[in-house]
Amino acid sequence: MNSTRDDTSIGANGKTPPGGESDSRSPADAWRDVSPRFAELKEYVSYYIAAKVDGIKVSARNVAVYAALGIVGGIVGIGLLITAAIFLLSGLAGAIGALFPTPYQVWAGRLIVGFVVLAIAFAGAFFGMRMLTGASRKRTIEKYETLKQSQRIAFGHDVQERAREQVQRERQSQ
Repeated sequence: MNSTRDDTSIGANGKTPPGGESDSRSPADAWRDVSPRFAELKEYVSYYIAAKVDGIKVSARNVAVYAALGIVGGIVGIGLLITAAIFLLSGLAGAIGALFPTPYQVWAGRLIVGFVVLAIAFAGAFFGMRMLTGASRKRTIEKYETLKQSQRIAFGHDVQERAREQVQRERQSQ
């Protein structure tokens, strides 16, 4: 090792640059060296963005394909259920119609099965709506009972008690 130190090999930051070379270039030389690097960086950024956009396009296409497959599968499934229901009800109507004498066999079975199916559908809708509205009503009543209870705790009375008092005062003043 040489103990003498050459000041021309020290960079602007006080350290020796990698490779031991001196950083004695002018700013114009440095700018000329950096300029192609900016073009390279610009190319890499555009490559990255293009890859991301293409990835999004592929994802969107996959979503569309799976959505279309789901819709087609749903249509096929619904078609199969409808066909099975028609076969079931038609067979049931034929079996019930066979219990009647010859001129009434065809329409009697269909009429009875149609009536029963419609009655079941209407009864299901009626009881389903009754359950939904009943549950909603119950939740609403519980909500207002809870509010009145918190009013009694906070104020010593609730809105219903105040309304009753107001009605009594109005009756007494008449």
